Amino acid sequence: MGIPSGVSGAAAAEGLGEPLGDAVVRRAPSLLGGKRVHLYEEGLVLGSGAQVRRWADVTRWRSTVDVIVTTNEQGDRARYTLAHRHLLRFGDGTEQGFLLDERRTVLGPMVVEPFENLRIRSAAEHIRKRVAEARAPALLDRIGKGRQVTFGPLTADAHGVFVPGGLLPLPLGRDAGAVSRRRPAGLSRAGVLVAAAPGRPARPAGQGRAR
Repeated sequence: MGIPSGVSGAAAAEGLGEPLGDAVVRRAPSLLGGKRVHLYEEGLVLGSGAQVRRWADVTRWRSTVDVIVTTNEQGDRARYTLAHRHLLRFGDGTEQGFLLDERRTVLGPMVVEPFENLRIRSAAEHIRKRVAEARAPALLDRIGKGRQVTFGPLTADAHGVFVPGGLLPLPLGRDAGAVSRRRPAGLSRAGVLVAAAPGRPARPAGQGRAR
């Protein structure tokens, strides 16, 4: 199924970059179809109305990965599917959710991942990173003012990140610039806050939320 001309035109006009793939608002019977969400590098285009939303405008975000396991009638063959769910809230208070279902994969000694699944995981990870990058300045500003922020199961302040078992010291000082100068090698400013929070495709399930 190609991208409708109205959708591609709206994406081009808003500078959303290259398409990442399609998602649906919710699962629906195949005969009824589902409202499509067209995903791009810098945002999404919703349905036939071609409403554009940008990742940079997200103010709250929730990302989960569901694992769905099914077996045949004999119970000797199992398949699993990873379902990537995103719920976004934008600056004007509106919310938009969408769902990316991977293709079913047969469990066995040699698991061969369909190429389409790798593409979907790459798209989901790109969205997580772009939203995290957009949220990081506001979160770092709150930390710089001596406040705490929560991100998924984590809480952070100027001293570090609170994780189960205690405080993990990280360079989240009051000077936001200090994060750039002192962060661990290979960890972005956004990554300081989200490295352990969002769901990662490599694990069975995960969750991240920014408030």
